[in-house]
Amino acid sequence: MQETVIQTPARLHFGLLDLHGGLGRIDGGIGLALEQPRTVISVKRSRDFETFCPMEPGFEERLHVAVQAVCDHYGFSAVAVSIKERARPHSGLGSASQTLVGAGLAVCALHGLSPGAAEIAGLVGRGGTSGIGIGAIEHGGFILDGG
Repeated sequence: MQETVIQTPARLHFGLLDLHGGLGRIDGGIGLALEQPRTVISVKRSRDFETFCPMEPGFEERLHVAVQAVCDHYGFSAVAVSIKERARPHSGLGSASQTLVGAGLAVCALHGLSPGAAEIAGLVGRGGTSGIGIGAIEHGGFILDGG
């Protein structure tokens, strides 16, 4: 059985810029990708859609919806997605975005596609306020999002 494993970094977001759009931009910010904690995601072909997130079972439904959206968009068959490592939720490290976008990227990689993180973020409903988490996945390092 073919398997794809990917990692996404956690991120620190140092605040939003121009919240009201007075400078002609909306939101944006400054952030930093972190090597640890990280998110590690495994995806395998499967007869049925399956999602496993043992460190936060309540997150599995969100993960399922995101993976289903990516598979529906690209016409992929069912997969089993397992979250092996993940930053603690609600700790300010972007764990939801890094997990949902990372899972979408892993599903695509399993099927031989490599869309950008921004494209997957749009499919799974992440990155709408700021691009820091998406920039952390795509580029790592220090990120400046102009809004």
